[in-house]
Amino acid sequence: MSRVPFELARQAARLGCTAKYCREDKSFEFRLDGEVLAVVFPDGAYAGRADGTETAAQKAMLKKLRKAYDAVCEFLTLYENGVEIDGISIFPDSRVLAFANGVYFLGIDLGLFRGFQFAALSRSSVSKFYPARKFPAAKREFLLRSGLRTKE
Repeated sequence: MSRVPFELARQAARLGCTAKYCREDKSFEFRLDGEVLAVVFPDGAYAGRADGTETAAQKAMLKKLRKAYDAVCEFLTLYENGVEIDGISIFPDSRVLAFANGVYFLGIDLGLFRGFQFAALSRSSVSKFYPARKFPAAKREFLLRSGLRTKE
C-alpha cells in the first residue's frame, strides 16, 4: 500500500478537511461539509470531484488538496529513489534526496503516524527541519543554500 493516502490525510487535517478510511476498498475519502471532494486509492491514485455542483469553499479546498497531493507524490518519489549513505544518514530511515555544491537535501521518515521531515545539511550547518506540509519551503532552502537558485 502506498504512503500517499496517509500523508495526504495528515495534510488534509491541517487544511480543515476530514479524511475517512473506507475498509471495503482501502481508500481514503476526503470530505468538506460532509460531502466527498476527493478519493485516494491504496496505490496512490487520486480522483477529485468535478461534477459542477461544488461550492466556492469546496472548489478552494479541492485546489488545496490537489496541490498537497502533488507535493506528497513528489517527496515520496524523491524519498523512494533517495540514497542511504552511512556517514551522512545520521538519522534512522533518512535518505539523501539531492546533493549540490556540498549541500545535502535530506528526507527523514518518522514512521506512518508521524510522517516525514526535510532538511538542508552541509558539513558546517543544518537548516531547520521542515515537516512534510512545508516540503516546498524545504526544497527552496536547499536550492538557495546550494547556490542552484538565487534569492528573489
